[in-house]
Amino acid sequence: MSNYTIMDHAHRFAVWAAGRAYARSGGDGGGYSVPYAQLMLEAAGLKSINTPDDLPGKGEIDAFLHALILAVQGAAPAFYFPHNSKEQKEFRCTYGRAQKLVNVYLKSKLVCAGHHNDERVQRLHPPIDRVLLAGLRSFSWKKRADPQYAAFRKNLREAQKLGDSWVVFSPETYDAYITAIKSLQQDRPLWAVEEHWVL
Repeated sequence: MSNYTIMDHAHRFAVWAAGRAYARSGGDGGGYSVPYAQLMLEAAGLKSINTPDDLPGKGEIDAFLHALILAVQGAAPAFYFPHNSKEQKEFRCTYGRAQKLVNVYLKSKLVCAGHHNDERVQRLHPPIDRVLLAGLRSFSWKKRADPQYAAFRKNLREAQKLGDSWVVFSPETYDAYITAIKSLQQDRPLWAVEEHWVL
């Protein structure tokens, strides 16, 4: 009889979703594949996060995610072998790519698994990528004359000054965008900012 559980099933799906999302833009190095994503996510301990009870209190979520992102970066191998090649190349996992892995993984495993109303899950960060950034820029422009969104527009401009390519985000650039997202969402769940994700 198999010992395969729903937790194993959820983990495998979350790894696949995160790995595919992280691989989307290519460029700046390589090794952007589901097997390498699995290696890094598991080494960083994300497999043990199965329910909201595995998260810290809502006030500690930001620091918790930062530690996970750094752990994923730290678990990256030094080299990788390109598909159908015996020549190894340098493996690069930026903070921006690591946040994509962590945030898509937790989105798949917790946010979209029926835990979306938990106050800790509501403070998890959305995966930041090109499509979300474009949606936030568009929304900011549409609301350019609305004083209700003044803080959001200011915070988004400050973040944009630091960079607009998620694949090379530093922690500082990432944090600036999270600040902008929080000023937009206010008391609403952070996952719901993806209503601005342009399909």
